[in-house]
Amino acid sequence: MRYDWDKLESFLTEILQKHAVPGAAICVSDDTGVLYSRGFGHRDADGRKPVTPETVFVVASMSKSITCMAAALLEHEGKLSFDDPVTKYLPSFRIPGTPQETVQVHHLANHTTGIPPLPTLSWSLAWNTASEPWNKQILEQYRAESKTRVEHVNDIIDFIAQDGELRVLGPPGKYMSYLNDGYALLSSIIDKAAGETLESYVDRRIFQPLGMDRSSFALNTVMAKGNITSLFIKDGDGVLRCSDNWDNAPPYRGCGWIKSTALDMNKYYMALAGRGIHEGSRVFPESCIERVIGRSFAETKKGTYCYGLSKRLFEDVAICEHSGGLTGVSSRGGFIRDGAYAVTLLTNLSGIDCSPLTNAAFNMRLGLPLEQSHMWAEEVWADKLEEPLIYTGVYSSRESRQEQIIISTNDSGKLICQGEKGSEPIVFCGGNVFISSGSGEVLPPGLVLQFHAYNGQCEMVSVGSRIYQKS
Repeated sequence: MRYDWDKLESFLTEILQKHAVPGAAICVSDDTGVLYSRGFGHRDADGRKPVTPETVFVVASMSKSITCMAAALLEHEGKLSFDDPVTKYLPSFRIPGTPQETVQVHHLANHTTGIPPLPTLSWSLAWNTASEPWNKQILEQYRAESKTRVEHVNDIIDFIAQDGELRVLGPPGKYMSYLNDGYALLSSIIDKAAGETLESYVDRRIFQPLGMDRSSFALNTVMAKGNITSLFIKDGDGVLRCSDNWDNAPPYRGCGWIKSTALDMNKYYMALAGRGIHEGSRVFPESCIERVIGRSFAETKKGTYCYGLSKRLFEDVAICEHSGGLTGVSSRGGFIRDGAYAVTLLTNLSGIDCSPLTNAAFNMRLGLPLEQSHMWAEEVWADKLEEPLIYTGVYSSRESRQEQIIISTNDSGKLICQGEKGSEPIVFCGGNVFISSGSGEVLPPGLVLQFHAYNGQCEMVSVGSRIYQKS
């Protein structure tokens, strides 16, 4: 297949410049090898050091897939089962009101424990990351609000067990709500099952076999190899800041702390796309690939969170992918499951939606316009909604301080979302699904809101991948 890489490069450059991204790296591969790799922009405060495909970034939550692959390899070795109760490895773990034995390892892997978003990762970051003059005040606010410094996995376990404000979403397995704390627990479970740390097991069983020699959990390891990016973030006033103080939250290792390159991450994704084969040799048992993204997980346009990767159907192909975000990183990567084609995009700026960039590379493979939307929810015309008032109310998440969305109706009876900057309509897409209207004043454009309404009552709404509960 012939590809117009100049056209893709122009498309990527336009979006990166639109969002003033200091630096980015991309890699696109298929079963013949690397098709296209490129660095954009710079990786230092002075703008003198260019980003290359070998530049090291934090990949953030793209790490979750590698953590789950480690668990799958341990299961293949007979040392762990995704069906084990969490208490087999962490005996003191409990969710108030939930029978202990019903929470299993796989619930951690696909965010279905029933635990709502928690503030604990923000607290851990605030206490364990060095501050800069421009972010010192916000970190001090998080520290003042915290109930624990969250320096060990037991701090998370104790908080969940004792938090008087925790309202479970439902029994394990019923609702998916993204929970970084689940991966902190999973990291410790892997330690115990492997008889070595998650970090050393991943290095031995994943990084080394794939030749990912610029990938590590340890910052000092990648720093020693050079060509590592600084971190960029826009502060509350929109001023671009640069830092070399990397986020640190000790218990959350497997949830987002891998440092890697676009080239290295694509080696991993191509091994998954190739059913465990890398450069002609088997590095992962095919059963492990099936375990983490296989056909036991539903294949729909909306998508399903498997073990560390989301899987969705687009143009009749299954795309498996994950995004990530921490201070100074916005990332996204994935592959076409049966198409031997992978894409990794890493940037050094917080808060960027990388999906249009990786989607463009997938569109190229599928022979579609680069800008082709991958949105699964589409507007459904309705003169008026039946019982719109069941959706109205204040919905809250505790993950990053106290986040709220306020749903009400306007004079025409249409649903609107209110925020500090004003209000905007939300667009009906059928059933209990809506999307933000696209203005970006209150919600990110195209954000999906799925209300959980039963018997004329609505107590929760999925805002993207998180469930907010009615206050």
